[in-house]
Amino acid sequence: IIINKTNDVHPTYLDSLYNYLANLNPLAKTLYSKGTMEFPFEIIEDIVYTKKIETFSFLKNLSPNKTTILGQSSFGKSHLKDISTRIYTFAEEFNFVNLFLGLSKLVGKYTNRIYRVKGIAFKKNSDKKIIIQAVGPRIEMSYGSQWKQEDKKLNTMVFIGKELDSLYIERLLTRLLENHSN
Repeated sequence: IIINKTNDVHPTYLDSLYNYLANLNPLAKTLYSKGTMEFPFEIIEDIVYTKKIETFSFLKNLSPNKTTILGQSSFGKSHLKDISTRIYTFAEEFNFVNLFLGLSKLVGKYTNRIYRVKGIAFKKNSDKKIIIQAVGPRIEMSYGSQWKQEDKKLNTMVFIGKELDSLYIERLLTRLLENHSN
């Protein structure tokens, strides 16, 4: 995390911002910069990021057309206790245009309740996984690695947020499957 133009704000604010960011992500490295002329490029060059496409390996044994509810967050902070995770799995192919539009509407409407969406999907005419991600109201779909021959091709969507059980996520996803689209 880079906090830039630190010379423009009060040091007390920087301290509170640093503490806030450290609580959000204690594993992130926080760097300070006074401006573009003093940007910490030499430190940034040493940071290595490896994009990991292979995700959800813990989901390999899920049954199709099943909703799995993982427990409440085990984080100790009281403001995180209401965070839950819902996993939706379907054996049928999605209509991806409708999926993109439907998810965009859903996360746009419930940005205060849906914090994160991650998914792996398949297309019958493609050997590549389709990676689905949403943070806030932004949906992103891209091709990932190839399905392995031993993989069971399933559409798996993971939603992280609060009060998810009162949303109509499962019904929406079911309507967005290829054979349910009009």
